[in-house]
Amino acid sequence: MLDISPVFIVAIGANGKTLMMNRMLLDILEYSEEEVIGKDYLTTFVPPEDHEMVSDVFQKIVGDTSTTLNENRIVSKSGKIYLVEWRGRPVLYPSGELDFFVGIGIDITREKGKNE
Repeated sequence: MLDISPVFIVAIGANGKTLMMNRMLLDILEYSEEEVIGKDYLTTFVPPEDHEMVSDVFQKIVGDTSTTLNENRIVSKSGKIYLVEWRGRPVLYPSGELDFFVGIGIDITREKGKNE
């Protein structure tokens, strides 16, 4: 079901490691599922100049259990940059501790380029 979705879906563990990505996101990033599982999301899929900003977004998500909305860039294996609008939220253990993040995103690279 997740693999037929026209949006990007990612789950990131509390340790920042990638738990899963759907086919749409894997395809645009040019990776196989085996290549992404366990990889540090920030250092593997986010351009270095955006690390601090995306790290701040993750911290905001941890502190707020409602769905957050943000835009940030991701980078493919071949170096292509995409601008993505993400909706994210934490998934918590019953104790209230963070289990993992879920992000659902859409590629807005072209739309953003038209408006600038």
